[in-house]
Formats: sequence, C-alpha cells, structure tokens
Amino acid sequence: MIKRGIPHPLLGHVNLRFSATARNFTGRWTKGEPWITCPSGASPARIAEVIDELAPRMLERRRTLSFGSVLELPGITIRFFDNDRSGRDSFVQGRPAGDIVEAKVFIGAELDEPERSQAVSSALTVLSRRYAAPLLLPRARALAAEAGLTVNRWKIGSGTKVLGTCERRSATISLSHIIVFLTQELRDLIVWHELAHLSGPGHDAAFHARVDRLSGGREAELERRLRRYPWPILR
Repeated sequence: MIKRGIPHPLLGHVNLRFSATARNFTGRWTKGEPWITCPSGASPARIAEVIDELAPRMLERRRTLSFGSVLELPGITIRFFDNDRSGRDSFVQGRPAGDIVEAKVFIGAELDEPERSQAVSSALTVLSRRYAAPLLLPRARALAAEAGLTVNRWKIGSGTKVLGTCERRSATISLSHIIVFLTQELRDLIVWHELAHLSGPGHDAAFHARVDRLSGGREAELERRLRRYPWPILR
C-alpha cells in the first residue's frame, strides 16, 4: 500500500493510501488527521474531486471540542477549559454528583493540531476508564435480564477499536470503556450485539435477526448511526 498526501482547503493536509484491493474511496480520521483510501490507479483529478465530495461528511463526523464546550452523555457531563497550569498539556478532574458524574478537561491553549486532538482524546479516555464500570454495567445487566439471557461475568475492556466481545463458553461479555462516549441507544446496541453472540458465533442472518429482535427492530438504523457517529476521541 502506497502512502502520500495533498493539501485541502477544508481538511488541511490529507493523507492518501493507495490500495490494490480498494474498489471505492473511503475517508476517516486517524489520530486527528484525515486519511483517504484510494483505488490504485486513481487519477489526481479524480482524487481531488472525491476529497471535495467527502470533506463535508468527514467534518460532520469529527467532533471539535474547544474551551467552553460541554459534552453531555448518559450519566456524565464533561466541560472543557483552558489549562492555565504550566508544564501540563492536559489533565482531568471528575467526581460523582448525585446520579451524574461531573467532569472537567483542561487542555493546553498553545497546542496545535494534531497534538491538540491527541491531548483531548487522551484526557477523555482517562475519564472513560475511570467511570466506565458504573456508567455501563448496571444498564447492561438490566438489558440482559430483560432479554432473559444469562451473563456470568461482565468486564470493561481496554481496547478502542473493538467495542465489545463475547466469550460464549464462559458467558463473559466485555465492553470497551470508550462506549461511555456513545448515546444511550448506541451503548445499548453494543450490548445487544454481544448478547446475541451468546446464542452463536459469526454474523450470519440468524445473528442479525437476534440483534434486530433485541433492539426492537432497529438494528439497521442504529448501525447506520454508529457508523456516522462523531466520536470525541481518536480511534
């Protein structure tokens, strides 16, 4: 796979990957930088045209968090502030306040992209690791009970690419700490997905029918929302 990059007025420096197996152009953010995967042999004119087409959608998927931003999620509210403490690029504070965790993220004002996005992401994942269990597991247990399914053990996973796993033999389900940053319905989708794996491996038609049943007929809709979700962290 060949890599190079070009400038773009909206996205800044765009990294390009050329793949012999790619049939279509795809775009995503990786560590705060835009990447476009292109079919091998794509012309410069076609690449520029596609980037112009993809840029608005990519910007929609990128959640920009600046000083004064407020990120409200189920069970946790996160506010962003300028870091006026010298020698520290970013740090977090958090405490339970009744049923809601009140958290603050302080980010160095002098940071430029992509370092700023990386600092925000690192600070946020400190919070998700700290509070994932109380924010996610009670609801997950309730969904399993509602479905009449037995899970012997729930775990919080450390990965950011895989949002959940299910070990059928031990009936153990692991949920990534980063699903804290999803809406409630998308958090539930991850849980339903893993609960459906208790009945069988793979992602065949029977599996998707189970997820659809658990989600009240909304699997396709929620999967679309998840694919388009503007994560506040880098994945």
